[in-house]
Amino acid sequence: MGVNGMRISVSVGNYAKEPYRIRGLEIHVFSMEELCYCIRENAFLLDFTFLDDNLLDWIEHECGLVELAAKLYPLVHRRGQLSEFAVAILRYVGFYDEDAIRDTEQALKQGAGLNGMEKRKNQIDYLVRKKKYRSALRGYDELLQSWQSGEK
Repeated sequence: MGVNGMRISVSVGNYAKEPYRIRGLEIHVFSMEELCYCIRENAFLLDFTFLDDNLLDWIEHECGLVELAAKLYPLVHRRGQLSEFAVAILRYVGFYDEDAIRDTEQALKQGAGLNGMEKRKNQIDYLVRKKKYRSALRGYDELLQSWQSGEK
């Protein structure tokens, strides 16, 4: 507890003026702590679209974390593992303890075993659970088109 019983929160980086939109999940985050929460709670749904230059730009410019963006850059550009990328963010921010980070890493690795269509269907099902019906309908239409054209 802080002064006069008020709770004090310490954050890593700046609170962004412009949010980052996590593609596939249609979640907007304004801080690194929000990003960490989304990684942890949605680990099974994340895919390689999460390894993105736009996320690096957001971390660097909106949150002011130049060092973290530089550390993540090679993972995005050499197509590193999603789990390695996410864990690097989680550890840097320090929002979760090591047990929670290991659990998240495990969930990310398990999700990596799904093919693209399975992962995308899980993401769309998530949108339905969150009552984001327009985005879900668009996603189901795209998924159906991909399936009919024989993509995986």
